[in-house]
Amino acid sequence: MKLKERQEKVLVQSLNFLAIFIAVYLILMSLILLIVPLTFVEGYHAIASNEIIKVFGVHGKIVFEEPVKILIGEQANQQTILISFLCSGLIELIVLIACVSATFNASLKKKVNGIALALIAWLVLNPIRIALTILIALNASLELAEFTHGILFKLSLFVIIVGIYFIWLKFVK
Repeated sequence: MKLKERQEKVLVQSLNFLAIFIAVYLILMSLILLIVPLTFVEGYHAIASNEIIKVFGVHGKIVFEEPVKILIGEQANQQTILISFLCSGLIELIVLIACVSATFNASLKKKVNGIALALIAWLVLNPIRIALTILIALNASLELAEFTHGILFKLSLFVIIVGIYFIWLKFVK
């Protein structure tokens, strides 16, 4: 196969990946936003994160409204932690599912396994990530808390997505 033919093949594969990725992302995001109440997703992460921070002696009360809140401390010194849709990692989960779905050298069974891995990782790792951010925010300076939430929180999501996709790709081959 000539170089130009290989380049064209790669371009077609890349465009196919992108088209499938966009279609799966838009379909899943639309379905989830139409069907699943945000407080359900936010509530799971608030409950799971609250259980994790209890291990470290921090007890919160969950308030189910939009966004879901974790109230920590006594009324006079109460801290409010908001668990919003963006904290839920749902967008990142859908991105990962769309990537797995669009990967053309994987069988349907391997794609289903990849999506299952993504779901399990999301259910386990995201509450840990939220809990760590809460613990840092409660015990560190305002600057470190803002840095943790603004940079490390988002960076960890990216690393988790790329990491899980990379691990899955290694097993696909």
